[in-house]
Amino acid sequence: MESQKIFIRQDGTAAMRCPKCGKEKVFPAIKLKGKHKYRAKCPCKAVFYIQLEFRGKFRKETNLDGFVEKLSQDEKWDKIIWQSTTTNSHSVNCKIRNISVIGIGLVTIGTHEIKEGDLLRVDFILDTPSTPRIKKKVIVRTVKDNYIGCEFFEKDKHDQELGFYLL
Repeated sequence: MESQKIFIRQDGTAAMRCPKCGKEKVFPAIKLKGKHKYRAKCPCKAVFYIQLEFRGKFRKETNLDGFVEKLSQDEKWDKIIWQSTTTNSHSVNCKIRNISVIGIGLVTIGTHEIKEGDLLRVDFILDTPSTPRIKKKVIVRTVKDNYIGCEFFEKDKHDQELGFYLL
């Protein structure tokens, strides 16, 4: 059974809605931090699952081809430290798995030497009719095997193309 994703509000509460009868219940979710999946039961006897999302911003799941390169941490932004091979006449060395207005999550194809705090340049094309090319400089916040979670630099957190894409 698929779970219902629920975002935590600023005041620490969350609202869940029964998929059968539509009844909504607001509950204090901040106490539940740490565990993210729950089984819920409505007064109408319907049983369903909820998944609490403590992130501050909505994150859209994607599967976009991308290109990532590691940049040096000195003043020279152009120095490429790691770069993968080229395939299908355009460079692809990662898959963009999720996007929010403040960052992205990606999975590298093959091995890498990327660690938390590294600076990267990410290049990908959105899967919309206008197919805009997005190029961002990011800082690595999480690395788990080939998954890399990145945060956009402040000036890139208000990108109009990404804002429309996430609607």
